[in-house]
Amino acid sequence: MMNSCSVKDVPQNADKVLKLLRLEHMQDGVFLRLNQTTLALLQIVDPYITWGHPNLRIVKDLIYKKGMGRVRGKRMSLTDNKVIENSLGKSAAWVRLTQSMCASISMWT
Repeated sequence: MMNSCSVKDVPQNADKVLKLLRLEHMQDGVFLRLNQTTLALLQIVDPYITWGHPNLRIVKDLIYKKGMGRVRGKRMSLTDNKVIENSLGKSAAWVRLTQSMCASISMWT
């Protein structure tokens, strides 16, 4: 889901729900499990957010575009698996990290 409305236009109860969902700023986005509790919260803030079920391509694009990691104490963007491979070694489990993350996020949301 993504916050698509400015904070000053939102009533107080919806503003509290947005903060609870970690959508405090415009263009913030989060992945959440959909259950009865989150669905009730989404109904409160529905006019102020955009939400739906992500697919694998969208999750992969978001991680490669906005994902960050620490390499030798510096923040680096996760542009591809080469960044992970160079910093963590040639282990097959680590090389496939972003691909398995993308698949996992798209499956459980």
